[in-house]
Amino acid sequence: MNWVKKALIGLFVLIGVMGTAVTIYSESTVNGISENIVRLHIVAESDSDIDQEIKLKVRDEVMEYLTGKLDLSESIEETVKKINEELPNVEKIARDVLEENGHEGVASAQYGKFSFPTKQYENIELPAGNYNALRITLGSGKGKNWWCVVFPPLCFADSANGKISEEADEKLKETLSDDQYSIITSTDDDSLPVRFKFKLVEMVQETKNIIGNIISGIFG
Repeated sequence: MNWVKKALIGLFVLIGVMGTAVTIYSESTVNGISENIVRLHIVAESDSDIDQEIKLKVRDEVMEYLTGKLDLSESIEETVKKINEELPNVEKIARDVLEENGHEGVASAQYGKFSFPTKQYENIELPAGNYNALRITLGSGKGKNWWCVVFPPLCFADSANGKISEEADEKLKETLSDDQYSIITSTDDDSLPVRFKFKLVEMVQETKNIIGNIISGIFG
């Protein structure tokens, strides 16, 4: 029976090695994407119709204000610098929209790294992970959110049929590696290997998020 034990040990070692390799690949892929992308994230007070409507009004006002500021940015460093400079103004815009709509809640705007689940925007799909983002929280921030990408400036590009424009697509290609680009645009690709890569990354990151939430719930 020694050969059975050796075979089982070998199998467990192989599984461990493969699990480690998948985790390393997932972390490397998500970090590579997140380090080159900045998201705009607006979180509503609640899921009520009025709060969701207010969220979209805040989106429209903020997007109008940021057009001409972030859409011309040539680097992630320039985008981050402008966001930090504009945080007080963005927060004021959100508060003004709340007041104009008879809402007594507060609004806050901050720039930082936040945890996101897997999300699709137009024809790109970003795996779960920690991403840099300009986050606007309305009231208690318990409602559904809206998001887009401000660097590369996909938010500001015209889209048709649920796809980002060719110009925005080119900027995305310039920003990411070939592997990273193929993974997040895999919703528009029938390539099985690419979809398999995305699922591996998604599985590891979603598991991390679940574990993180459990730990936060216990010790938070």
